[in-house]
Amino acid sequence: MGIKRLTVNVLTGVLFMLAFANSTPAIDIGAHKQVSPADLGEATNFFTGLARQSNNPLIVSMAQESLRRLNDSDTRASHKQTEIKMLPQMDNTYVVPAFVNQRHAATFLVDTGASYTVITPKMAHQLGIRLDNSNTVPVSTANGTVQAPLVTIKSLSLGNLQVSNVEAVVADLGDGNPISGLLGMSFFHGMDLTFRQDTLVITH
Repeated sequence: MGIKRLTVNVLTGVLFMLAFANSTPAIDIGAHKQVSPADLGEATNFFTGLARQSNNPLIVSMAQESLRRLNDSDTRASHKQTEIKMLPQMDNTYVVPAFVNQRHAATFLVDTGASYTVITPKMAHQLGIRLDNSNTVPVSTANGTVQAPLVTIKSLSLGNLQVSNVEAVVADLGDGNPISGLLGMSFFHGMDLTFRQDTLVITH
């Protein structure tokens, strides 16, 4: 973009704002165009200096808004998205296909309200996990609260997204439930989830 182009945009924005006082205070930073890291740093420095040095509250407000937009743009650019096709079940729920420890195919319900990921005893057996009753957490069930073993899964993958050392609770989800478990926040920690029809979109 370059500092000269930014200066032109600033002046244009200032003149526009002075002419139309009811407009939203913002400086045109060309948000619709790709900005290189060098130009992003240059623009950030420019607007930071403008916000600190100007005595005009309107220009300061515009510069601060432009800094916010630059930061949002940089944050979005540094994040990745993974899209996972969800599979409909007979009970009108959806599961996502996954790989555990890079070799075991599994299906999980997505439960962002759960602190821990859950795997069934059958899944734990397939993974060769030995259950240690000395390391447990309380889990609410239909029959009340019970102590369930807490284990660590070496890796759990959804599409190209892989998370290592996922803490999981081993709990029975019912004889008639064919799923391998539930994906909770011990897997999704720090991620944003959105649902688009039958697709799970994970920003990480």
